[in-house]
Amino acid sequence: MDYDGYVWTINHQPDWVSIDESENYFEIAVEPNKTGQNREGTITIQSGKLLTQVVVRQFAYATVLNVSESKLHFGKDGGSETVSLETDGCEWKAQFPQWIDVEETEQGDLRISCSENEGEYRTGSVVIQEDQIVATIFLSQGGECNVCHGEGEISCSSCWGTGSSGFGFYSMSCFACGGTGKVACSSCNGLGYIE
Repeated sequence: MDYDGYVWTINHQPDWVSIDESENYFEIAVEPNKTGQNREGTITIQSGKLLTQVVVRQFAYATVLNVSESKLHFGKDGGSETVSLETDGCEWKAQFPQWIDVEETEQGDLRISCSENEGEYRTGSVVIQEDQIVATIFLSQGGECNVCHGEGEISCSSCWGTGSSGFGFYSMSCFACGGTGKVACSSCNGLGYIE
């Protein structure tokens, strides 16, 4: 402090700033900013009838970003789920596949929805990011089997789908598929879909 009066005093400061006064200087300490928003305030110093101000600015960065679920599964018919979101920030962003819709509820939670799946079993993820923190929710939705494409059967790996093994006179019906050239799909247990 450079002043020509007898004393100086601090007559205003933001509530998130603490000041340690000495004879010719003062030290400013600022609490961690957990508001999720940048903030600004002024410290007003007075000596006699003279006033001066020190502007104090503090950036905000999220330090917490948690979701209540790390995995969600939807049936073929679709549906929606509510996931709790805990953050000390205020401007999170979400990335997600086109078949998913993400909305923020009035309570600050996430409402994750998907419509009916008329195609194959699908997977994806919702990635929520605020500042340098990321939270991920892995998603899956029932649908036609990705391996047999809804058929419930795949080509027999023993006979390569021919229904027989051996050559010519020594050819015989395949033991694995019984001569059909097809076996039940192991991914969907022969159902043709994964729920």
